[in-house]
Amino acid sequence: MSTPFAIVGSLNLPGDSGLPPDQIPVNFSSAFDSEASVVLNLTGAGTKAVSLGSIASPGLKGLLIKMDPSSTAAPVLVQVNSSATGRFEVAPGGFLLYGNPAPAAGVTALDIVYTTPCVVRIWALG
Repeated sequence: MSTPFAIVGSLNLPGDSGLPPDQIPVNFSSAFDSEASVVLNLTGAGTKAVSLGSIASPGLKGLLIKMDPSSTAAPVLVQVNSSATGRFEVAPGGFLLYGNPAPAAGVTALDIVYTTPCVVRIWALG
């Protein structure tokens, strides 16, 4: 049985110089059949393959990756589907949020590349 989930938020910024901030809403909903919730307490430096459990093709519908905001660690790189060029940087206090209601050839593998000890939290929904 599928479990519903939603991503709700907004990006607030002025549309032009001197204007007040405008909201750009983000509203996304879908349902998942498999989930993985992982806390990585990484030490040293290296690359950590993230276990997505039973999530497989066609890939993730939702993903949230957060780095501990109180950390003084260097940013981590999130590597998608083992691609050395498809990397996203996440610094302490930062996050990566992804939503795809109907993946066709989506995210099926994640690696975290780190250079200093850090804590990374991951929620993956497929």
